[in-house]
Amino acid sequence: MPPTCTADSASVQALNMQCLCFAVYLQGHVYLPSGVCMSGMGRHVSFDQAVAWKVLGEDSSVHCLALCFVNWSFV
Repeated sequence: MPPTCTADSASVQALNMQCLCFAVYLQGHVYLPSGVCMSGMGRHVSFDQAVAWKVLGEDSSVHCLALCFVNWSFV
C-alpha cells in the first residue's frame, strides 16, 4: 500500500509552498482557491480566495512575495 499524506503533514505543506513560489516566479502572480492555513501566531485561518504575487525591487529583482486573503476568519 502506498504511503498517504495528510493536509497537516509538514512535507506536504513545504511542497505546496514550493509549487506556489514556482508558479509566482513564472507568472508573476497566482490565484488560490478557498482553504485553511496557519497564521503567524499559530492559529488556523479559513479564507474564500487568496492572491499571491511577487514584489520587485528598484533593480527589478524579486524583493518578496505578497499575499492577500479575501473573506478570511480565524477558525
